[in-house]
Amino acid sequence: MASKQRSRFLPVAAGCAVLAGLLGWASPGAAVPPTPAEASQTCQLPTGLLEFTSGDQPRTYLIQFPAAAGPATPMVISMHGAGGTAPGQQLVTGLSEDEPAPDADGPVGGTRVAAEVAAFASLGTREGFIAVFPQARAEDSYIWDAAPDSIDVDFVVQLTEYLHAQGCSSPAITSVNGFSMGAMMTSRLMCVRPELYSGAAMVGGVLNPTAQCQVPPDKEILVVHGAADTVVPLDGSLNPYLEAAAGPDSVSTVDRVGIAANWASNKDCPSPGWTTPGWNRVTDLSCPRSTTLAVVGLVMAHTWDSPGINTSRLVWAALRPPPACIVTPPSPPNPAMAAALDRAAAEDIAFRVEFGNLIKAQMSCNPHVRSAVVDGIRTTVAADPNGMVAQQIAFAIRETARIAAG
Repeated sequence: MASKQRSRFLPVAAGCAVLAGLLGWASPGAAVPPTPAEASQTCQLPTGLLEFTSGDQPRTYLIQFPAAAGPATPMVISMHGAGGTAPGQQLVTGLSEDEPAPDADGPVGGTRVAAEVAAFASLGTREGFIAVFPQARAEDSYIWDAAPDSIDVDFVVQLTEYLHAQGCSSPAITSVNGFSMGAMMTSRLMCVRPELYSGAAMVGGVLNPTAQCQVPPDKEILVVHGAADTVVPLDGSLNPYLEAAAGPDSVSTVDRVGIAANWASNKDCPSPGWTTPGWNRVTDLSCPRSTTLAVVGLVMAHTWDSPGINTSRLVWAALRPPPACIVTPPSPPNPAMAAALDRAAAEDIAFRVEFGNLIKAQMSCNPHVRSAVVDGIRTTVAADPNGMVAQQIAFAIRETARIAAG
């Protein structure tokens, strides 16, 4: 059952009233549609399951477009788990609707997807991004090879470059994610070719960045994992079946939150961050120029979704292109709106992440918004100087100062 406990996250109500009143914003919005000029540079590929040649081998991928797509349209590349399929990943992730769906893995994860899930509308169609689902090879039992120089890594890299060359999105607004073995592939891609992707989300599996890996500090990183996962356990170990398939560097001596911290360190994040309590725990390892989050569902098994975690919405909230900054005049606070937004942020992780990103964007060009947030932070610290909130807020003050300076 989803927890109703109020999470002690960065107190977004400190800036909620100002932002909601000035920007006319009450809930996370869709991506900004392309301008007529951008829409005219449309990607000419058809929707559906397509073939692509990589390394002289025919490979397949599933692609779905919003109403109009071009170089300015965000793109989300999502990879299935071991034994899964591209259509299965499309149905399971929803990059479908707001309902949890079955597991994306085949023989490892258990549940096969139900055909009726296909009736859900596409998140990509609603939010305005291109959704791409690469397919592992049948001759390899649909299991990805996540070695740095593997044919599968080459395939996804070449597919990404090909789509960009066709006018479908661009590296600055293309993110990559995956489930289980697909998440390990995501980890590898972010190390091998970080310039191709704006960010990465690893769900139910994540690899440590390698010694040769150097991820720029502006890349977004999200790790989502279940404490009840017995296939890819939270402690860093692996189900023996997956360990044999994934290789020795897939096993870690630290847990998945520790691996997320290693990614933050790789991006040169200067602060340790904080962890919120509750059934779904958020560890925020934010860098000054990007986000690094680890979300752990205490009742989450080896699945894409879990009670209280709509993973597709969370992935999009964390990795979507940042909203444009809107210069606005000061406005009187709206306590009712602030309280409503604060409640929503306490109960909905995706909402919380997206609203936090909105605050950061607006603070960059609206000093009064920055002032309201800082004032709220100071008030909270004064009210609870020795509690967990004070530790979280001290971190937030440092981040706010860095954002304002840079």
